[in-house]
Amino acid sequence: MAGSLVDAIACAWPLASRRLLPLETAVALKPWFDRETLQEGFALLIQGAVGRFVLYRSGVGAVFNDSAAAFLLMPPSDALSQGFVCRDGSCTLCRDNRSSGRRCRHQAAVALLNLRAPDDTGFVPVWRFLKSNPWGAIAKYLQQEAEVGPVSFQARKTGAAWRLEGCKENGFSLAASLSPHLAQQLHCFHGSAIRWHGSIPEEDEFGPPARVVLDKIVLLTATDTERRLNAAGSRSMGQQREDSIQTALVRLLALSLPVSRLRIQRGSDGFFRLTAAGNAAFSLTLPRVRTMDLLGGLDLPGPATTRLPPAEPFSVVGFMDQDTGVRVEHFLRLEDGRELSLAGLQEQRYGSYHYLDDEGFLPRSVPPAPERLREPRAAAPILFNLTKQAEAETGFTVPAGDIPAFVDKNRNVLASGRHRVDPALLNLQVVREPERLELTDFEEKDDWCYIAGFYDLG
Repeated sequence: MAGSLVDAIACAWPLASRRLLPLETAVALKPWFDRETLQEGFALLIQGAVGRFVLYRSGVGAVFNDSAAAFLLMPPSDALSQGFVCRDGSCTLCRDNRSSGRRCRHQAAVALLNLRAPDDTGFVPVWRFLKSNPWGAIAKYLQQEAEVGPVSFQARKTGAAWRLEGCKENGFSLAASLSPHLAQQLHCFHGSAIRWHGSIPEEDEFGPPARVVLDKIVLLTATDTERRLNAAGSRSMGQQREDSIQTALVRLLALSLPVSRLRIQRGSDGFFRLTAAGNAAFSLTLPRVRTMDLLGGLDLPGPATTRLPPAEPFSVVGFMDQDTGVRVEHFLRLEDGRELSLAGLQEQRYGSYHYLDDEGFLPRSVPPAPERLREPRAAAPILFNLTKQAEAETGFTVPAGDIPAFVDKNRNVLASGRHRVDPALLNLQVVREPERLELTDFEEKDDWCYIAGFYDLG
């Protein structure tokens, strides 16, 4: 297998291009490692000595090609300027000299492998890096998507790489290209969650000790409540999310694909896709109804992540041709004064938002109850009729016979000023009984009576 596991994540690891250990890295880890030990750990990484690594919550571990298996925890700490602390580590090969302030080179390598540089503020562990990174938002979205309904994953070897794909009936789909090292990493911990076509990444000597390291980290990072659940044979929701294939996959992608490669595209089919390296490395197709669940939380440039000021909903109400009824058309009034028909925006609807090309996603405010138009009579149930739902969202028609009831029910709403209403409709007076009936003709023939006359409505 060409290269090493560290090579597979080199493009997103801030130390990969360094020949010497940066001073700021030594400063970040100074409370727990001396510079000499850090340099030895750095040499292990550069030499490709890591056969498998483990990331779980604040814990990080690795199995090395000299049979060492090391791990430590790097949880948050407000007491230190670094914002984290290194604790509870161990190594199966080296003697632990923490009492003298010295940890081994394998633990140093583990700590260095876990560092990322999200900005100019310094190095932080992967867990903190993901919190302020688009990959973290992607992981959260994938976890939520899996909780709504299971995602079916399958993998197939194409050339030297593995192509992983997952899909759902709601339009969600995911595809990622994994190097042999990353495919083996995923198979080690989540092989049973994937349907492998053809060959399967082979199990090597690093897999069993890596799973032992993971079990230790899971135990050390569990809360008291989680320990009680685990003792009873259950896991918390947090543990299930942390141990999911979605979280593991996003971590691998975050470690191997820099955020600068992420792009958002709207396809000719109307679906938004988040891609890296032009779909080759990563592609995530978002269901229309949940598009803004992810894009709204991504800190990426462009209109696809822009949330526009809310539009004000209003309706245009007027008589139809030949007085066959009243038509109510729903509109949105934008902050700049533009007025857009909801009927014309249906192809650009994503959940409760509408996407405006080259501008962003348009939310709409909710009008107060006294200003909402109501149909004169209850319509037939439309819960499972998507066509009827779309028609109801863009407007409705009031038949001629229902106009009096409609006006009676909505008179104050029509006069509220929110809606654009035909003055003739506002001036419409509903007369329920005539004031006078004038008969002009009356004739009796056989069993029939013929009456002609006029109603006087006042």
